[in-house]
Amino acid sequence: MSTSDTEAAVGYLVKRVQQSLRRRCDAALRPTGLSMAQYAALRALAELPDASASDLARRCFVTRQSL
Repeated sequence: MSTSDTEAAVGYLVKRVQQSLRRRCDAALRPTGLSMAQYAALRALAELPDASASDLARRCFVTRQSL
């Protein structure tokens, strides 16, 4: 297995773990009516109540427009 094959395999596994975590989080949040994006924004606001929209967008890994 070459280095690029190994990197691709690791990247693939990381993506699979991320997708699994996302599904579990979505399932856990479903009863509250919140999406993962909404939860992330609320969590960021709880940690930084005076944050600007740009700061919140960066913390939530979204664009300012989509925030």
